[in-house]
Amino acid sequence: MPPRRRRKTEPAAAATDALLSLPTEVLDDILARVGLRDAVRTSVLSRAWTRRWEFIPSIDISAEDGGMWKAPSAVDGILLRFPGRVRRFHVSLEKATSCRVNDWLPTLSRRGVESLSVKLRSHIQRDFRPPRLHESVFYCSSLTVLSLSTCTMPSFPMDWGFPNLRSLILSNVRFLEEYGHDQLQEIIETCPLLEDLRLVKVDLYGDIEFVMQAPKLRFLTLGFIEEFGCILQELPRLHSAALDMWNYVPSNFAELLAALVQARNLQLRLCTEGGWEDGWVHDHWRPTIPRKLPCTFHNLKSLKLHMDFSEPTPIELTFLLLKSAPNLQILKLVLRNIINIIMSNGEREYDENDTVFLNEQWEDGMCANLQVVHMDGVYWLPDEMSFMELILSKASLLRTLSVSYLVENATLMRALQRSNKASPQAQVLFKVTEVGEDYNRQHLPCIAEGM
Repeated sequence: MPPRRRRKTEPAAAATDALLSLPTEVLDDILARVGLRDAVRTSVLSRAWTRRWEFIPSIDISAEDGGMWKAPSAVDGILLRFPGRVRRFHVSLEKATSCRVNDWLPTLSRRGVESLSVKLRSHIQRDFRPPRLHESVFYCSSLTVLSLSTCTMPSFPMDWGFPNLRSLILSNVRFLEEYGHDQLQEIIETCPLLEDLRLVKVDLYGDIEFVMQAPKLRFLTLGFIEEFGCILQELPRLHSAALDMWNYVPSNFAELLAALVQARNLQLRLCTEGGWEDGWVHDHWRPTIPRKLPCTFHNLKSLKLHMDFSEPTPIELTFLLLKSAPNLQILKLVLRNIINIIMSNGEREYDENDTVFLNEQWEDGMCANLQVVHMDGVYWLPDEMSFMELILSKASLLRTLSVSYLVENATLMRALQRSNKASPQAQVLFKVTEVGEDYNRQHLPCIAEGM
């Protein structure tokens, strides 16, 4: 037995010795490439490897997906044993262990962390107050990426700053009641290199207006849960923007649109979970749709809209954007009509005269450069059919009209294929959505037969 064991360990020892004979920078590069988990495992190779991983110039710690980092004690052990730079620190904690992040932040602020992601997972309740972060998060001056979710921002310490920050992502984040707007404004203004800003369900307390200045911003996402008194100044480098209004439409909606005039890609979520007419969306929340925007989206190439195409307000806004985007090439409509249909058990009545409303919205010169249209969630409502026929008859450069439907309607599908086409290259493609397959089996066959 003993000789046999030696024969097995000798090749392993020789291999580890061969690795240790490599230049230090090569060995560090190998350990960095295999990832922290496997680098730590090399401790069992031999006595010489017990602490070798601790001398890597920098490490990445990710405790988001469980595994060996699921217990906070594993993160404690790594930070205690490794004295070098923690380049990337991404952690996702449950409510019971969420306070542990404040034990790590002071250490990380001294370790030159460049990418910091903190997700404190818990069920959001009306009376739930997310845990407050340690102020040392503002001392992480080497950050290029900061992503925070389900937490409360601390007050500013002395001499803080993010001079290298390029990406700021805040989701379900609360600011202090006294000066939430001022704090968010100051954070953005003190990030001169900021290129990517995502604010989703950010609670600022109150409706005080503030000015957002980010001259190098290229990507912007704003998600609203309350009146968001943000005035965007000129964004000359803006490439892509997304406005997600959830159950709330801000009163300065038109001004927000005008501030996005430089965007090449624009995404808007225009519908609410229960429709424009339910109790969530009151009259004074609805945006005032002007007949014409005060600006023209000359750079806009791609427009994606999440909307209920059975309501007049989002339809008016769709045409308003089409009139204001002369160089638009790609239009995607993600329709939410199915929510209202299911809630009403298919008993909703449709007026064929409503199709006239869409024809009245059309103007000469619209969609002159439109090439691709994709409509997802089509239920073959009159307004949907009228809109698709309009696009086919007016868009002279159209190549593809792609229709993802919830229920099959062979008659209307054939009618759409045979409708007048301004572009000889235009093709109409059909595909049932995954949601449509489920609803076809469970809810909608009887509705489809009656159409």
